[in-house]
Amino acid sequence: MAPSIASLTLGDTRRFVLRHLHSGEKREFALNSGSLLIMAGKTQTYWQHSVPKTAKVRGPRINLTYRHINFQ
Repeated sequence: MAPSIASLTLGDTRRFVLRHLHSGEKREFALNSGSLLIMAGKTQTYWQHSVPKTAKVRGPRINLTYRHINFQ
């Protein structure tokens, strides 16, 4: 079973990027304060994710990440 990951953003907005490992397709999202991002199923298998560095200093941000992994 694939892990489920929930990521809660608090504070300044950040850019979140998903890149498909085979096709190179990219999808971008703005993670505003209070955003809850859930990655489940085959997301971790087929997509690489990142919060890219920014050129200028941004406001503070806290990210709380919760993972559920079923070991069987």
